[in-house]
Amino acid sequence: MTHSALQLLRYVIPELSCSANPSFNPQKECEGGIELFSAETAVAPAKAPDDLKAHAWSVEMRISQTFKEGQNFPYKFDLTILGFFTMQNGQAPESGEERFVRVNGSSMLYGIAREIVRSITATGPWSSVFLPTISFYQKDPNQKDETTLVSKAD
Repeated sequence: MTHSALQLLRYVIPELSCSANPSFNPQKECEGGIELFSAETAVAPAKAPDDLKAHAWSVEMRISQTFKEGQNFPYKFDLTILGFFTMQNGQAPESGEERFVRVNGSSMLYGIAREIVRSITATGPWSSVFLPTISFYQKDPNQKDETTLVSKAD
């Protein structure tokens, strides 16, 4: 086992809302709640703490749903999570560091967000919502082969 070069320092949740759908019918099949959700991310360089020799990054993720009138889904939720990361032994921007942070940092935050949505909906009147597993990996159009995005911490 090796530690990842990308370390999550902390995260904050500046926005969280969840409301139960009063017209939800648990006897009917759920409609579109999971299919109509989105997870959008933004990655930006940040200032590293003075005591760390690393590059710092912030990743902001917003998870929300689009609802249609009369849709049978138990909850509507909206969540914004902001993570602060360091990349040990930071690399030059052209090395793909931002892409590494985008894929791996987003994946870490999404795992946290999935648990938050599950937890908050579990205390509601209907059964809990478990968001699907998704991938933030997208092939780089400039990449000639499908090498894996990995980085080793020294």
